[in-house]
Amino acid sequence: MNILIIGKWKKLLYIESLIHGLTSVLREVRSFLCGKKFRPKKDRLRFSRIVNVKGGTFLRKMLDTEQEELLHLSSSFSKILKRRFGKGPEACFVISHENRLIITIRHFLTPPEEVLLGKNKTSLIDQFRSAVMDLVFEEFAHEVYRVYGGSYTTYFADWDYMTNSALLVMEGQEKEQMRDFRMDPHFQDLLSEEILKNSVGIQKPPSLIDVIKVRHNLVIAVCVGVLMPIDKLMYEQQQFGLLSERSREIKRGFLAKMNGFEQVFSREVANLYITWDYQNDTSHMFFSLK
Repeated sequence: MNILIIGKWKKLLYIESLIHGLTSVLREVRSFLCGKKFRPKKDRLRFSRIVNVKGGTFLRKMLDTEQEELLHLSSSFSKILKRRFGKGPEACFVISHENRLIITIRHFLTPPEEVLLGKNKTSLIDQFRSAVMDLVFEEFAHEVYRVYGGSYTTYFADWDYMTNSALLVMEGQEKEQMRDFRMDPHFQDLLSEEILKNSVGIQKPPSLIDVIKVRHNLVIAVCVGVLMPIDKLMYEQQQFGLLSERSREIKRGFLAKMNGFEQVFSREVANLYITWDYQNDTSHMFFSLK
C-alpha cells in the first residue's frame, strides 16, 4: 500500500513539473510572437535548453544566451558612441526589463564637452548630444533587432554632466508585464509618499505613481501627470533647451532631499536619473542603489 501511495505521489510531482515547464516554454514562445525576431539556429538552441523532461525534472532555464546578447549590445553601443562622438564611454551596461532596454554609461564626456561644461554652456552640450543621439539610436535599434529581436521605437535619456554618467531607456511597442511580485506593497506606498511629499515646490505632484523593481539595486518610479501648464507649452513650442534646464532643476531639488529616500530604501542611493516622456505627461525616476 505504501509503495502504491509513493508511486502516485511521484506521478503527481512529475505532472506538476511538466506543467511548470510547459508554462515556461509558452511564456518564451509568446515573447517571440510579440514582435521579437525569430532566429532559427539560435532560438532552437534556446528552447532546447529551456526544457529537459528527462527524469521528470526541468533543467535550468537558458539565461546565458540572453546575457551574451546583452553583453554584445553593451559593446556595440559603446562602439557606436565612439564612432559618432569621437570618444566612447569607459563603461557601458545594457539590461532588459519588460519592454525596455536600460543602458547605463560612465565617463562619456568628450574633451570639447568638458570645455563647454567648464564654461557652463550646458545648453550647447544638450543640442550637440541630442542631434548626434538621434542617429546613434537609429543605428543601435537596427543592431538590437538583429541580435536581440524586438522593435524599439523611442528612447529617453538623462545625461548627468556633473557625475559624467548617464542612463538611457529604449522602449518597444509591446507591453509585457513581468513585475517583481515579491516587492513589499508597504515599501511601494512609502516611496510613493516620499515622492509626493518632496514634489511640493519642485514639480507638480504626480497623479499616479507606479513602483517597479528591476533589480536588487535598481528601482523605477513611474510618475504620471507631472507636467505643469508651462511645461506643456514649452514642449508644444519645442523649447527643448528650456525643458532640459527645467529637468535639471527638478533633479537638483530631489537630490537635495535624498536623505528621505535613503531612509525609505534603508540604503544609500548611488545615483538618481530622471527621464521625461513629455508627450504622455510621464517621468521615470531611476534610483540606483549602492
